[in-house]
Amino acid sequence: MQRVEQLQQRHRDEVHLLNQQVRLPKLAVWDGPRGEWRSPQGREGTVRALVRVVHLWADYCPPCRAEMPRLKRMAQQLHADSKGEVQFLFVSETIDPEAMKKFLRDNHTSMPSGLQYGDTNHDLMVALMQTLPQVPQTPPSPGEHSLSRELPLPVTLVLDDEDVVRLGFVGSLDGRQGEFVNGIDQLQKTLKARGAPADRRAPMLAGQPGHATAN
Repeated sequence: MQRVEQLQQRHRDEVHLLNQQVRLPKLAVWDGPRGEWRSPQGREGTVRALVRVVHLWADYCPPCRAEMPRLKRMAQQLHADSKGEVQFLFVSETIDPEAMKKFLRDNHTSMPSGLQYGDTNHDLMVALMQTLPQVPQTPPSPGEHSLSRELPLPVTLVLDDEDVVRLGFVGSLDGRQGEFVNGIDQLQKTLKARGAPADRRAPMLAGQPGHATAN
């Protein structure tokens, strides 16, 4: 019964995410040599991509850790097959620098190459949670968080050329890879057919060749 309820909640969450416009907040960049988060610089704030895949994860999330090697391979393959028109943005909700440094050190072979981004102010997390159904609760006291739930990580969003969520996956992509890849392929074809611009301004995406690694 618990499994059924979890699947029903996941479906409700994914329905609420669809067609939401997600403007990415200013995200921090992981500085590997210094072992800390910092503000993006130069070309780190620019990318050209027709379709963006935003993946939110955290070191304390077991399914996030388990699926990272698979996502690394999928990001590389989709980037190559789409000739750069599909880009991944890996956004960490691991804010503590020591925890992030330890995770990258212990899992460096499974992490995608390129820059890693951090939602260090939780702006993206809060924005997404505000779109999801909440549990009824009494009004919060001054200074308390008004959301009744935590973001159910991992979350993977596929955004079109207007930053609108066209595909949303809550939880692991295990068993849903075909749905994920086919959905991206169809969106890419739809956007190209209508002449959507490929040039986008957004954080430089992890996994794009020619940029610093996350280690």
